Order: sequence, then structure tokens, then C-alpha cells
Amino acid sequence: MNKEKNLEDLNPIECMSYTYNLKEQYYGDELINKLIEDCEAEENIFSMWELAQIYRDTDRVEEYVYYLKKIYTASYRFIEELRVERADPYMVNVLVLQDAYIWSSVFFSSCDELAQYYLSLGDDESYKKAISIYEDLDCNYFDSEAKINEAKKKRNIPAEIKYDDIRLGKSAWVKACNETKIYLKTAEHLYKEFSKLNLQERQNIDYSCIIILLMKALELELKKIFSYEYLNYLMDVDISPQKYSELNGIAFNIIKKEWPIAYQKGIYYIKKSDFDLMDNEDIDPVMIARFTLGNLNYIVGRHDEEDGRHFHNTVIDFCKNRFKLDNVVKWLTYITTSVDGIRIKRNKAAHAGGIASIDDAEFCFNQMIFINKLIENVILKQY
Repeated sequence: MNKEKNLEDLNPIECMSYTYNLKEQYYGDELINKLIEDCEAEENIFSMWELAQIYRDTDRVEEYVYYLKKIYTASYRFIEELRVERADPYMVNVLVLQDAYIWSSVFFSSCDELAQYYLSLGDDESYKKAISIYEDLDCNYFDSEAKINEAKKKRNIPAEIKYDDIRLGKSAWVKACNETKIYLKTAEHLYKEFSKLNLQERQNIDYSCIIILLMKALELELKKIFSYEYLNYLMDVDISPQKYSELNGIAFNIIKKEWPIAYQKGIYYIKKSDFDLMDNEDIDPVMIARFTLGNLNYIVGRHDEEDGRHFHNTVIDFCKNRFKLDNVVKWLTYITTSVDGIRIKRNKAAHAGGIASIDDAEFCFNQMIFINKLIENVILKQY
């Protein structure tokens, strides 16, 4: 690719093909290095988006946000042209508009994730940044009004919420794992204890312990679905690693790197769930498919293309057959984007150097229990 070009100088079809070819030829760190080289030489937002997804799925938040911001900045001219088209179609630059249609397959998704990241921070300044991004995206092809209304709804916390009274709906509570109930009850107890402190004392408290408990509850319920039940489904319908590769469009030469495939002594296997095998010393660790919030997107195969967001076909079939969902893609999109929105809080709570405030804890309560009701919606397979 040529050096020192901005986005308007590039052919989006060529850029898309170039990024696709990099993904076909390289893997792991080598792929990352090639994508970085392309991003430094060009404003190729297809390569930036690939890097952002890699960093998102490996919990490298700083790099993830860096590339989302770069895409937002690089795409602004094309975003502006789409707004002009809506306001006055006779004023558009047709050539720029044609390119904008192609680039938009990337920048709509990336800008939406950047806005969701800002919303996840929970403070007023970040909230304003998120709204500003959605206002910029206001065109015929992106429902900015719905996104802004959704953000405002999440921002307006109902006055009757009591954060020391953590409850799922009755239907969800009955179906929740026993460990999930323990995590939530412990979080409730800790919050009640912290609430007894005066304002100055609360400011010197790290609320990470509460956030981690909420995350453990969510992770366990997701693990039950996408590790235990999903892997059992693959075995029940007798899907071999080769068939798994074919159904999901994964090149077989890299299938050994794909969750939940194991490769030993020249033979491919479907791994066993870690839902009830994590402490079983008789099971070869290589044969255990470990689930975390961080690899959810990878497990369900979330990826964006020109025609929208997609997931692994095996996951879609599993959800249709086991849960009888009418709109599997919408439910999977809700689950994965909701998890993306709270992972920054989890990282802050789980790693050294971050202090979780009471606002951080209450943001997680709102997302997982009270407003977005993520844990309940995971258990009941709704959105």
C-alpha cells in the first residue's frame, strides 16, 4: 500500500481487500504487526477496525479505544457527507458519498462501540461525548435518535432504586445457579455494610469487591449457556471439528486455534465444558474449553460485514433449537454489546491501579440488575 495517504485518497474496495488478504495470510502477533504497519502507512479504517476487535477481545482496553478514536477521526469527512445527504441530497459530492457507503460498514459499528465505551465510564463528561458521537452519525442509515434515547434512558436512574436490595425477577431467580444467588446476596450484604459509612469514609472505599461479584454472577450464567449447554449441543448433533469449521466458514488450517477445538497427536476434538470440570484433575487441561467474559465475542463468532452483524452459524442454530428464540441475532447482539459496555468496569475492578467508586458499582447494578437487567435477560433468554 502507498505511504502517507488519508482516507479520501484511498479506494475503499482496495483497502477492504488488502485487510482481508492480511487476515488470510497471517495470524496472531504477525497479523497484528501487519495491520499496525498498514494503519501507520494509510488511514485504512478496515485494518484499524480489525485491530480494535482484536484488542477488544483480548481485554486490551487502551489499544481498543485508541483505534476506535482513530476510526472516528479518520471517517469524519464521510460521516459528514452522509449527514449532508439527509439534509439536502442536491448538495452532496457523489464520489465522496459512494465511498462513504462502503466505509460506513466499518465506521458505524466502531463509532457505536466508542459511544458505548464512553457511556460505560458513567461520568457526565463521557456521557456528553457519547451523545455527541450519536448526533454526528445522524443520517439515513443510522438510527441516532433511538441510540440517544437509549443512552438517556440508562442515564436517568429511577429514584425508587435501592442498591442494597438486589433482586432478580422471580422467574429468573428460580432458574439462576446457586452460586449466582450467593454472589448476588454477598454483593447486597457488602453494599449494605458500606452504606453504613459516612460520606468521607465511603470515598476511601474500593467498591471492586461488589463489582467482581456481579461480574462473576453474569459470567457463570453465560458460561452455563455458551460453554456447558452449547458444547453439549454440538455433541448431541454430532458436529465434528471439520463440520464446525465448514459451518462457520473457518479455514481448516487454523481450526486448531479455534474455540472449542483441541488438537492432540494428529486428532481434532471438541473440548469439554469448564462449567463443571474446572476442578477435575482427571481431565487433561488442554481438553477443557474455558469460558470468560473476555472471550464471549470470540466464542459466538461476532463479526461485522457490509450487510450487518453476524455470528457463528452453530451458535445461531443452538439458540434457535434449544431456546426457541425468534430473533437470535438481536439477542446475541444485545448480550455481546452489553458485556462490551461493562468490561471496562470489570477491568478497573480486577486489576491493580484502579479504584472502583460507588458510582462504578451503581453503574454495574443498573446494567446487570435494575435497568438493563442483563443477568435476568441472559437467564430468561430475552432482551
